[in-house]
Amino acid sequence: MNDTSAKGRPQIAPKTGAGMAFAEFLNKNWDHLAQGRTIDRIAKDIGFKTSNVLSMIRTGKMKIPLEKIPDFSRVLNLDIAMLMGFWFEAYMGEKEDGNRVLQTLNERLVRGPELSFIRAVRTKGSIPDDLNDETIEAIAAVIAHPGARDAALKAAPQAA
Repeated sequence: MNDTSAKGRPQIAPKTGAGMAFAEFLNKNWDHLAQGRTIDRIAKDIGFKTSNVLSMIRTGKMKIPLEKIPDFSRVLNLDIAMLMGFWFEAYMGEKEDGNRVLQTLNERLVRGPELSFIRAVRTKGSIPDDLNDETIEAIAAVIAHPGARDAALKAAPQAA
């Protein structure tokens, strides 16, 4: 297998600047993200019929399609909130509205560990309606600080 089949064609002057953050990120981190897989394999796993679509995204000639964000996240093991940020940056560039939307998005999207916590809570039952700010802050403190979390886990009743 030659070097080109593993990495795709050598990148010759990919676009950079406003709206190109995802292309720049992919190119900078490609070897790590690919984990030895060919661009053809990655493109297929994402759901593209041909690898040239992924190549165009890597060079900045095409923007990441919104509907492919979950697939990029799964195949390349990337945080979906980060990918949404790249998507907004690509479509909004440096426009003030885009930056405001991106900031709101980053504040509101649930990331991996947060989603795991939410799923665990939902599996165990619903959150009480009378949950107050003080209790929410206490829960957040336990999650955010490993020492407090460890102490809380030791104090929690063990399941039979």
